[in-house]
Parts: sequence; structure tokens; C-alpha cells
Amino acid sequence: MQRALLSLEQPRTHTPQPIGFNIYDALKLTWRAWLPHHYVRVTGNTPCPIAAWVGACLLHHPLALGLVMPMNAYYPWLPAYHRIAFALLGAGSVCIGLGQCKMALNVKTRAGFALFKLIVAIAFVTIAYTRVVVWLVEVRAALAAFALADDANFYRGGVLCASLMSIFNLAMVSDALAALLKFVPKPLPATQEALQEVQEEQATPPAVGRTLSAGPPAVGRTLSAIPPAVGRTLSAGINASYASARSPPHASGVLRSTRSRRERASAAARAAAGASA
Repeated sequence: MQRALLSLEQPRTHTPQPIGFNIYDALKLTWRAWLPHHYVRVTGNTPCPIAAWVGACLLHHPLALGLVMPMNAYYPWLPAYHRIAFALLGAGSVCIGLGQCKMALNVKTRAGFALFKLIVAIAFVTIAYTRVVVWLVEVRAALAAFALADDANFYRGGVLCASLMSIFNLAMVSDALAALLKFVPKPLPATQEALQEVQEEQATPPAVGRTLSAGPPAVGRTLSAIPPAVGRTLSAGINASYASARSPPHASGVLRSTRSRRERASAAARAAAGASA
């Protein structure tokens, strides 16, 4: 009875909600990027650059599609998981809202342009805090919890998805910083060229595609030329970091191999609660 009550009191997240959108978005972006003529003929809308497809489908979506459901099944209690989900979803909502407000501004007036610069600054602070500070701190805490639970599968999967998402976060911060440095110090646009530049930024939401598309086409050829030994080296590095981060096998007094993943996760939760106390 006590165990049933405790299970009811466990924190629950609503992270499954974005999964459906990510699946829909990945399919739609794949259609737009790799079948552009068919997409334009059927919908009449503009296609998607390959760089935007790379940023969304290869860097961003794998975190939600690959880890959310397993995390909800085995680590719903993990505070770092709650903070990461809240920070990333909250930052996305704030930036989308700011982008809509930015599009409605009249940047020809002094007040409108000042509000435009304020939105650019708020977007940068939001993205930098959630996608750098919160992300790095909480990802490290989550990986430490996986190691403490002796869960090699979650640890390796977490390292892979976190690495891809970190590249996406870096591109987002780069875009936001470029806009901050470019437009905040500027005075009210006095020429048609300057006004057009501001209006183009005004109509553009924070997009990872701008950063990724800045790289030369040779980047793809360079990445494809990486020898297989690099993959083996990275795999060995992940295994070594897991071995060094995990607690000693005898720390709980019970052989870990005799316990299920859920039991090991519960033991890790109790150990983390005792350490914080």
C-alpha cells in the first residue's frame, strides 16, 4: 500500500505532448527539404533548406523522440529531467511569442524600433540562459544519475542525444548573439537599405538554419571523410567516462546485476535525496 501511494506521489511530466509535433515536423521537413518540387506543387508553399532540416531532424528532434518516453518510464522522478524539459519548452514558447510580437512592430518609429531591440535582447538572454547555463548543469546531473544507477544504456544514449542537442543549442545562441550585436547598438534606420535589413530580421524567427547554412559545402565532404577509427575512439571515451562517473558496485550493498533498471533507478533516487539532505 505504501509503495502504491509513493508511486502516485512521483513527479509527472507532460513531455509526451511535443512528441507528436516532433514526428509531424520531422516528416513535413523531410518532405520540404528532399522533395521540394513535389511539396511546392502540392501545397504552393516554399521548400525547406537542407540546413534547416539538419538542425531540426538530426540535432533537435532525436532528443525528444529518443529519450522522452524511456525517461518517463524509468526516470520520471529525476529533477534534472524536469528542469531540462521546462527550460527548453519554456524557452521555445517565449521565443515564438517574441517572434510574433516582433513581426507586428512598426520599426520606422523610434518607439517601435526600441521595442524591437528590447525583444532581440530578451530573446538572447532567454536562449543563452536556458540552452547554455541550465542545459549544461542539468545534463551533467542527469548523466551522473544514470551512472549512479549503473545504467549504461541510458548513459550512452544520453551522451549521444545531449551532444547533438548541444550543437543545436550552440547554433541557436550564435544566431541570437549575432542579432543582438548587429541591431541593439544601431540607431533608428535612416536609409532604405538599413530599414530593409531590420525588416528582414523582424520577419525572421530565431532559426538554426542561418548558422548551419553559413558553413561551406565542403563541411559535408569533410565529415564524410572522417575515418571509422574516430567513432571507435568516441565510443571508448564514452565508456571511459561512464566507468569513471558511476559509483562503486558495492556502494549499495546489493549486486547491481541482480536488480532491474527500475530498482536501480529507485536506489539512485534515494542516494541522490540523501546526498542533497
